[in-house]
Amino acid sequence: MSENPRALIGDILNYARDKKGVDIQHVFKKNYDIEAFHSEVEEDLRQSAEKDIGKDQLSVETIFAYKVYTQLVFFFACTINEIQNGPICPVHQKLVGQLTNEDVVLTFNWDTLMDRALQECGRWNIDNGYGFTPIEVFRDGWVAPTLARPASAPKLIKLHGSTNWITAHPALNHASGQPYLPQRAPSDVVRVFEYATKPYSTYAGQYMSGYQPFSLGYYPPNILSDLGESVEEGHLLVRARMESPFMPEGTASSEGLPSIPLIIPPVKYKSYTLFGSLFKRLWTEAENALAAADRIFVIGYSFPRTDTRTIELFKHAFVRRYSFPRVILVNPYPEAQEDLFINEFGISKAHLSVRKGYFDLSFSKGW
Repeated sequence: MSENPRALIGDILNYARDKKGVDIQHVFKKNYDIEAFHSEVEEDLRQSAEKDIGKDQLSVETIFAYKVYTQLVFFFACTINEIQNGPICPVHQKLVGQLTNEDVVLTFNWDTLMDRALQECGRWNIDNGYGFTPIEVFRDGWVAPTLARPASAPKLIKLHGSTNWITAHPALNHASGQPYLPQRAPSDVVRVFEYATKPYSTYAGQYMSGYQPFSLGYYPPNILSDLGESVEEGHLLVRARMESPFMPEGTASSEGLPSIPLIIPPVKYKSYTLFGSLFKRLWTEAENALAAADRIFVIGYSFPRTDTRTIELFKHAFVRRYSFPRVILVNPYPEAQEDLFINEFGISKAHLSVRKGYFDLSFSKGW
């Protein structure tokens, strides 16, 4: 994707050159910690925006940092879409086959491997399987969701968003330098993407074909039912797009409000509140599930110390409990997680099982 002329990466390259001293020819060949890289960009944006408070307009530094920040969001999403764009994952299929309507899947990942496996089994649907009802679902066009939920469907709660969740492309408030959603609908309104078999309206008409359901090209479909923010009387809202000589001319429509995948990037200060009450509701539902579960499987998640909100989530859930759950850790390097559950979460060794290995076809719910 770094060599795809439709992908916007120019500001990422310039940032790496100017801030990191890296030759732009080698930016995507370096062994970066991408979370640290994105967090550095986010910190630059935050500090620059604070300096702009009270000024008549945003500084060049703030605008540049914001463009780098959003280009990284798109790049994260498109990289995952490229990876997951293939046959349904048999490992996820096997796990889905063992789930019931009493099970809850919590994930901090943005990929749609579990989503697609759940949909394929026929006991879950995208319209209402995420713990909220989207305002629209994209099926070769935006349509209203189906409200009926299969009786045997487990819940899938995605605590950091998803590559197929769609929202309006954020803009920067000129007075505060803070991002906001330039849409008329409430900020917690979400649209979800299921499939596209024909061109759709998108940014600069840059539709990309060849993707399986739940995956899409670099640019998601534009929002057609929301005209975007209104302006005060006597003012005019102008949108402009600078054409790039290196980007092929788009052939699809560009009608509608530009959109972006709704994901929470792996930065230090995560922007949950940008999306209103959406993530507050999802995290509350996740805590309730952890507080009530008889068995908790922790597959692959390593509880990074910087992700303090996740650690607090488990602590708050376990404090509410009257009995220990059985906890099963599945991780090739589980030692740190085992110590965390025993010494910080208060789970006794008798209630903790460890499988030192990868999540693969040998995984069994009954293990």
